[in-house]
Amino acid sequence: MLMRIVIDLQGAQSHSQHRGIGRFTLSLAQAIVRNRGKHQVFLALNGLFPDSIEPIRAIFVNLLPQENICVWQSPVPVHQLDEANTWRRRSAELVREAFLASLKPDVVLVCSLFEGLGDNSVTSIGTLSCTVPTAVILYDLIPLIYPQHYLINPQYEACYQRKLDHLHRADLLLAISEASQQDAINHLGFPVEACINISAAAEPYFQQKNIDSQREKDIRQRYGVQRKFVMYAGCFDVRKNIERLIRAYALLPTLLRSEYQLVLVGKIQLNEQITLEKTAKKYGVKAKELVLTGFVSEKDILTLYNLCTVLVFPSWYEGFGLPALEAMACGRAVIGANTSSLPEVIGRNDALFDPFNDSAIDEKLAQVLTDDSFRLALEQHGLTQAKRFSWDSTAQRAIAAMETLHIKQASQSLTYIAPISRPKLAYVSPLPPEQSSISNYRVELLPELARHYVIDVIVAQHSVSNTWIQANYPIRNLEWFRTYADHYDRVLYHFCNSLPHKHMFALLEEIPGVVILHDFFLNGVLKAMELSGYQSNAFVKAAYRSHGYKALQESLHNVDRYPCNLEILNNATGVIVHSESSRQLANDWYGLDIANDWWAVIPLPNADRIETCNQLFIKQNLHNYADKYTQEIERLYQIASTEVSALTHMLTSIEPVPVDPNAYLLLANAIGQSIPPKLRVRQLFVDISELIQRDARSGVQRVTRSILHELLSNPPAGYRVEPVYAESDGKGYRYARNYTLNMLNCSDAYLGNDDVIDFYNGDLFLGLDLQHDVVLAHQWFYQQIHNYGVLLYFVVYDLLPIYFPYFWPRQTNIDKMHDQWLEIITTIADGTVCISQAVASELTEWLKTSSTRRLRPLKIDWFHLGADIDASLPSKGMASDAKETLHLLNTDKNFLMVSTLEPRKGHTQTLKAFEQLWAQGITVNLVIVGKQGWMVEALVEKLRHHPQLGKQLFWLEGVSDEYLEKLYDAASCLIAASEGEGFGLPLIEAAQHKLPIIARDIPIFREVAGDHAYYFNGLEPSDLAQAIQQWLKLDLEHRAPSSEHMPWLTWAESTQQLLAKILPKSVFVKKK
Repeated sequence: MLMRIVIDLQGAQSHSQHRGIGRFTLSLAQAIVRNRGKHQVFLALNGLFPDSIEPIRAIFVNLLPQENICVWQSPVPVHQLDEANTWRRRSAELVREAFLASLKPDVVLVCSLFEGLGDNSVTSIGTLSCTVPTAVILYDLIPLIYPQHYLINPQYEACYQRKLDHLHRADLLLAISEASQQDAINHLGFPVEACINISAAAEPYFQQKNIDSQREKDIRQRYGVQRKFVMYAGCFDVRKNIERLIRAYALLPTLLRSEYQLVLVGKIQLNEQITLEKTAKKYGVKAKELVLTGFVSEKDILTLYNLCTVLVFPSWYEGFGLPALEAMACGRAVIGANTSSLPEVIGRNDALFDPFNDSAIDEKLAQVLTDDSFRLALEQHGLTQAKRFSWDSTAQRAIAAMETLHIKQASQSLTYIAPISRPKLAYVSPLPPEQSSISNYRVELLPELARHYVIDVIVAQHSVSNTWIQANYPIRNLEWFRTYADHYDRVLYHFCNSLPHKHMFALLEEIPGVVILHDFFLNGVLKAMELSGYQSNAFVKAAYRSHGYKALQESLHNVDRYPCNLEILNNATGVIVHSESSRQLANDWYGLDIANDWWAVIPLPNADRIETCNQLFIKQNLHNYADKYTQEIERLYQIASTEVSALTHMLTSIEPVPVDPNAYLLLANAIGQSIPPKLRVRQLFVDISELIQRDARSGVQRVTRSILHELLSNPPAGYRVEPVYAESDGKGYRYARNYTLNMLNCSDAYLGNDDVIDFYNGDLFLGLDLQHDVVLAHQWFYQQIHNYGVLLYFVVYDLLPIYFPYFWPRQTNIDKMHDQWLEIITTIADGTVCISQAVASELTEWLKTSSTRRLRPLKIDWFHLGADIDASLPSKGMASDAKETLHLLNTDKNFLMVSTLEPRKGHTQTLKAFEQLWAQGITVNLVIVGKQGWMVEALVEKLRHHPQLGKQLFWLEGVSDEYLEKLYDAASCLIAASEGEGFGLPLIEAAQHKLPIIARDIPIFREVAGDHAYYFNGLEPSDLAQAIQQWLKLDLEHRAPSSEHMPWLTWAESTQQLLAKILPKSVFVKKK
């Protein structure tokens, strides 16, 4: 039976992450993912440990889809040692359980339950609901078994007892050794079948290695190891028995101690170090004989294992004893205590000793140090024994145990058992005399439902005409219902696409309940609510929230096209429809398999048949339908016991109430971030932070505007496109609703303020616009949304400020700013999409020398820009002198330059080249189209006062797209003299007009134009003048390169190229 396993990975995030629990958690999770077969696996991470999220995502990058890694959060702090955190901790427990339940698990696997004492870990079982089957990794019960050593502190004891209480609610324990399994059975009373030994394993990199002399020298110097040595690895609490190990080492003959040092490896507290050093001194162990290394990296501990003569593990209680297995995997002799789990790990009786007897430890240690054959036998045995343990085997046992649990739970699936007393139900529906398409059916259903529920009728009308209802049911108005809503066990709404249901939209949002959705499309009632004045913009907002901007724009002209019901479906506790076609419509409109277990299908009785049958048949028919409704209502409420409405109800019961007035707001934000709506279409955020402030009508803004328009007109399947923006204050991103409505000519519609964006796992953020200050101020934001599973891509237009900083004013520091911008996006983003292959190559080279550090690979890709001006929301209007100018261009050869006047664009070289041509008597015109940029004051002064201005020289500023089209038509050739570009859009526009091209020979122009342009080199005016003369000769001979067949893309095709680079392959669908 297939199942969805959700693994709580907090053990790899908390203070435990650098201990054995952290290593076990990660290793087991990886092995379960590797061995999952057809099962689904999701990983649950605590967002309160943000620095741990990216490393974990990187570990699973090739094992699991990143969308299967989900993050939750809660207000902080929550650690248990501070009683002031009690409300936040208990709230966080409920939020976490609701979050886990929202992932629809068949089994939740908690890898470390005993967490949160001194950090922000949160673990619990069955606090919100007992309907989610839960398995727990059981490491040991040491504090329970040895309370005199570990439960001395009353606060710690209280915390431990709370966790034990949660442990008792687990459905399955997965013990890491037979010893831990038996402890759970003996000390907790768990049945044998509910506690399974899955064992543990060492990481594969723990293996026998030849350590080269330089590496050995470095390690010995680093840790002060001078001779052969006896090694211990682990921590230093009392059960580890290290004082007795020192005493046993002291009993060795002096000659043996002079040959072997005792090296204790592991992080040690100062008080522990002082105690051990005092013990050593007391029993005659010299300072140079004892080495305390402190914390050692995994790389170094691997070397130390391979260098030691023997590893001794004297602990009198272990859950497993991983260092012993690691040392054996490295081919070292291992001796250890004959208690708890160590005999099953070491697997050889003559390698064991009594850990409570100094002499026994001393004798075994002396034997292994002096008896070479015994030591060699232990080394060979260790290599064989270590192979008996593997993470794959451990994972397979864990999966098998969870499969058994799942089968057992499935066999006990929910069946409706009538309660002793009838629950109280609020029946929310218009009733006669209000007219509705199924009003009679609703009236006839009431008495049959009353067999199962105590019913109050909730109406928004002044009176109910049906005498049966008047006589048998309390009739409540909306105000009464809002006041006493918590008196009801169940709420049932009847929704139809007609105006009498208008009050129920707001009511359902406030008081959730099961919805009987008689009509899937609710557009009619919403539009009627607008037209009647009941609620302004009701239809507009529903169209946008359900389907996005395209639907909003189209719905203004075609009301019937979209169902507009997403908010109703999301607010419902569950949904009952009358046909499978309604369920299929939900899947078609909102995504695959959206309508699943929280939907029910109950067909309406056949009205025609009822009319021809006797009253007994009608009675039996409605009787059966009422039973079906009751079963489904109860099932849907059972499923909803872990949803937000149930969570909210539980949160209000926590005492004491928090003192902080913002506590509930912070909690609401955490819930909203952790638990997405049940029905949710992925969002494609498009950053337009520069465009929303100013539209330069050229360059990056033209690209941003064109692609945004195409995305809004044709959103990719499975996504709703959301333009967003931020400011340089670093306060986060907002929806650009008002700008977008104006852009779409829907300014009469109103969607409210530009709210802060809501983001969820699976959304996609596209940095389409270029706004350095915004990106530099929002590094924290990009990291946050990336942690939560939002895919992050940025468009890179060029690296010109880095490679040509002298083309920008020095005071702008554009080179440093652009470098910082690149550092941020290449550090955090999933990928960059450059506007040309040339830019992608430059970015790849830049990364080789940058300080960017990543744990996951950066995807560097490219696409080409579009060039159909008509699709880029072209500006209209002609200058007052346009007609005269175009007339002057009718006679001679006209060479056109299209770009803002900037130092890199080559205007100065071009003007001087034409001055040389004019001096030679060559009759040609130079037409410059573009506004003044930076650092071109001298050029501008020369242009404004040039003797050829208006004769053979034309400088046109502020030209509309409409005027530019006519200039292209009037031109004879385009000159692209720029020394550096990200793309070269004017070349494409020229090709659309079959206009020949003279271009500087740089990689990007070669990429765009190929063999369809005439290229020149050199920075001197004479270089270009000669090129123009040569081109004129070729043109006269009809041999000049033609741009007529130069390939180019429309903005629709360009946008499709871009989407193909950024959308997950499972989502991207190419537009036909």
